[in-house]
Amino acid sequence: MRRFSRIVYRSCSYSGANEQDWLTNPHGVAWQPLVDVYERPDAMVIVAELPGIDKADIDVTIEGSSLSIKGLRHKELPSDTQRVHQMEIAYGPFARTVDLPVYADFEHVEAHFENGYLTVTIPRAAGK
Repeated sequence: MRRFSRIVYRSCSYSGANEQDWLTNPHGVAWQPLVDVYERPDAMVIVAELPGIDKADIDVTIEGSSLSIKGLRHKELPSDTQRVHQMEIAYGPFARTVDLPVYADFEHVEAHFENGYLTVTIPRAAGK
């Protein structure tokens, strides 16, 4: 099992973790959700894919000219689990940062979470 875990660890790029961390606590490794970022004539839209995450575990903040999405995906194996044969879904803390354009109106940002997708809409400031 240890040899298999080493092979899996080497084939994946878990930044910030060493092999021992991943072997002993695979759920504690940070991961980044997939995002789509696009512009409309009136706004920039960011859509983050966050399936299996409770709305209460998501934190969206704007600092300077960056939008940060942080949170936690919980995973608890059933108490009677004897062995894990395959685990591909990322669990634990996550974070993703997106740079915002200079035209952003930070006072009127809207966020909506539905069906595992977080949509953040940042309107253009008047006159920009």
